[in-house]
Amino acid sequence: MLLLDAFFRYSSVSLLLLIALLVLRDGKAQTTPRYAALVALTVAALLISLTPPELKLPAPYFMIFHFIDAPSIAFIWWLGLSMFQEDFKLGVKEWLGFSVYTGLMLYYRLAEMFVDLPFPPGFDLAADTVIFGLMAHLFIVTIAGHASDLIEPRRRLRLFFVIGLVVGASLIVAVENFFFESHPSLVALFRVVIIFPLTVWAVLWLTAFRPEKLTFRHRKTSPESSKIDPRDKTLAKNLLLEMEEKNSFLQRNLTISLLAKSLQTPEHRLRVLINRGLGYRNFNDFLNHYRIAAIKKALNNSENSRVPILSLALDAGYNSLAPFNRAFLKGEGMTPSQYRAQLAAKAD
Repeated sequence: MLLLDAFFRYSSVSLLLLIALLVLRDGKAQTTPRYAALVALTVAALLISLTPPELKLPAPYFMIFHFIDAPSIAFIWWLGLSMFQEDFKLGVKEWLGFSVYTGLMLYYRLAEMFVDLPFPPGFDLAADTVIFGLMAHLFIVTIAGHASDLIEPRRRLRLFFVIGLVVGASLIVAVENFFFESHPSLVALFRVVIIFPLTVWAVLWLTAFRPEKLTFRHRKTSPESSKIDPRDKTLAKNLLLEMEEKNSFLQRNLTISLLAKSLQTPEHRLRVLINRGLGYRNFNDFLNHYRIAAIKKALNNSENSRVPILSLALDAGYNSLAPFNRAFLKGEGMTPSQYRAQLAAKAD
């Protein structure tokens, strides 16, 4: 049992350090790779600090790793959000979640080292609630964006990410809570058995082999006269007709599946056209392009000067004001109210 634990544990640590090295080498200038490196380093520290007694490091080194691993779940949360949310930025909500979780974990670490430090009533429940709350939020964000995501590799990765990281992390926490006191060695082994295949998969994914690295023969590329595949010219024409003449974007709850059905084309083909041909990363952004243009046209019409913005948004296909406000601000750099006020000032 101990030998098996050591194999999986230190193999995982080595692979996690390799992941951190790879992403920092090639992606340190970007935000998401930094989060990936933080996840790899803190999970590696977690594996080192939570070893069976026979493998435990001397006290000073053990304490260092035990504190480094504290924010691991929070960094997994950040990584997932940055991968699957367009234009992700750390805000108050993200920093609050990080601070609450890391604060609880640091207190727990201190209490482990100093026996006289008391655990407040309900401390374990609060810690578990925060962990499952972060994982539940990440699960919802990841799955909610699956249908509208037009980047096929990222769309597929959403499911693997949920199954691997979110479910894996939640299983580890659940097993630790229910079985640690009765079967500590089995719980420790379960933890590394869950983490090891995830790290192997991550390394294989990050180090995808390209034959030209050995053959030195790069694949020939021809300059593209158009982003749209010639085979999709007819579909592109029909899509334009559907959106600009039939105004299908006004339909509430319009999904890419419904639009593909209306165009009598496979959904995956329409995804490729909108993503690679038209340059949209998300189906909602594609719809917002038409909806906001229609609302701007309505706002420019003096007959609508007293029509509430909410009414215009609902007429354009939005279900509520909040998503419309976010989309308008993202596209125009100002709120709808500011845009209307600007038009009124010009008219005066």
